[in-house]
Amino acid sequence: MYGAILGDIISFQRKFDDEGICYLSDNKAKFTDHTVTMIAMADALTSRDGDIKPLEQEIRQSLIRWGKAYWNTNYSSHFKKWLANPKPIKKFDNGAAVRATVIPRLCKDYDRICELAKLSADITHGDIENRNDASLAALAVFGSMRASGKNGTRTNFEHELGC
Repeated sequence: MYGAILGDIISFQRKFDDEGICYLSDNKAKFTDHTVTMIAMADALTSRDGDIKPLEQEIRQSLIRWGKAYWNTNYSSHFKKWLANPKPIKKFDNGAAVRATVIPRLCKDYDRICELAKLSADITHGDIENRNDASLAALAVFGSMRASGKNGTRTNFEHELGC
């Protein structure tokens, strides 16, 4: 998650910085809704003892709770719209995929990872493309965690996804 959060901060700066320079120690270093929703997802999927709680309502409530707690952050217009009316918005973006990358850290079962990634995407996006993107992102992390050697991740994808 640390790498994803740093990537969020760095990529946000690069969107608006003509120099292409990233400064993590000044007021340009800001996180976005991607960081907030990843943390919300992890919060929803863990209890005090680390058990997975796959309830749709719990994920939705965590996204709302964390989203409202950091309302003045750099949120996309789509996420702000969803927070105002938490029903799926059919849009093509990477939000569902980004937050799904947290799932393999908390769940080690292939089928369960896919189920949770799709459930999470349905809460905010509600379309098959985002469901698939979320599953693939989660499985990419899952595959890289299990990979051995230089070509391990590619081999896992070819085997598990039929690519």
